[in-house]
Amino acid sequence: MSILIEVRLDDKVAICCDERCYDAPEPGCVCICQGQNHQQGFDAAFHRTFLMARIWIAHWCFQRPGYLFTFNVHPLLHIAGVSQ
Repeated sequence: MSILIEVRLDDKVAICCDERCYDAPEPGCVCICQGQNHQQGFDAAFHRTFLMARIWIAHWCFQRPGYLFTFNVHPLLHIAGVSQ
């Protein structure tokens, strides 16, 4: 399983974007990408996550004030400059 981005709360995954989203056989997305990576395949989803990760993280935090989240991104995204 290749997770592009995940949000953790209390050391548990709260939401993520992985192959269940970008390789999904059916429409309908409920992950952190808000449908932008849905059914797009890994390469397109990776590129979009590179461009949008900071915005998705900010949106997620803004919607849930008072919680302390941690975020993880795909190792190649981290190398490319997307980090916490």
